[in-house]
Amino acid sequence: MLDVLNDPASLWDHAFKSQLSTDAQTILLGMLFLPAATPLDDLVAAVQSLSLNRNGRYLSGIEFMTQLKNLEGSFVAIDALRSGERSAKYFTPAVTDYLLGVLQESNGAEIQAIVESAVFFEQLLGIWGAAEIRDKNQGTTSPVKYPQLAVWFQRHATILVEAFERTWRLPSCVWKQQFLGGEPRFARTPVSLEARLQKVIEIGSSISEALAWAELRVEELALAWRSRVGDRAAAAALVGLGALVRLAVVVRPSCPLKLQLLPQLDHPVGR
Repeated sequence: MLDVLNDPASLWDHAFKSQLSTDAQTILLGMLFLPAATPLDDLVAAVQSLSLNRNGRYLSGIEFMTQLKNLEGSFVAIDALRSGERSAKYFTPAVTDYLLGVLQESNGAEIQAIVESAVFFEQLLGIWGAAEIRDKNQGTTSPVKYPQLAVWFQRHATILVEAFERTWRLPSCVWKQQFLGGEPRFARTPVSLEARLQKVIEIGSSISEALAWAELRVEELALAWRSRVGDRAAAAALVGLGALVRLAVVVRPSCPLKLQLLPQLDHPVGR
């Protein structure tokens, strides 16, 4: 009993490795880099893609719901949203910590499966961001908390960039409560291309391939900016300025990013 209290992750480890089916494990790993309280439709999309990569097959709708129900109350909580949809989240944040440890111990196999199968750009930002988390218990010069994740991204940056290219124009998995006609509604929230590139640049100072990809994508967006199409606020943040100017430079250790902004996005419109 004392061993369990001193190492609560051992409880998750025994259940995950010895009691859960491969399909149930896939559901938990598929949830890992989705937002909290993800609608089941988005979870199904992420899990089906991961299942095909990880297990070589899709889950049927009945299989998915059966396995999800088996996880409820231990690993997963299922809630009803005000819009009538159902959402899933981890039963406790400790599950997230445990599953990051599973990735750490997987010799890269689970990391690669999640990256290759991602159906949302935000999943990639999540797993890549986890690789940059520092261990706060190690002082000001703390090493990364999950070194195997960091090493994988250094060695397989091309796979990450390919996944970025595949997903960066797809809908987001970000949902927020909105009021339409005075009624609350849980709705998908668009994330601009500029905002996505901003996140890549913020996270990616250690991976030159990712920054080089972002540079090319920004050059593409600059063509739209000429026609005042785009996200002005995110574009301003992208170049690190309070307002857009005709020429701006963002410098990162591995890759200088030069942007020609013509003209300013004073009155942008959506894509």
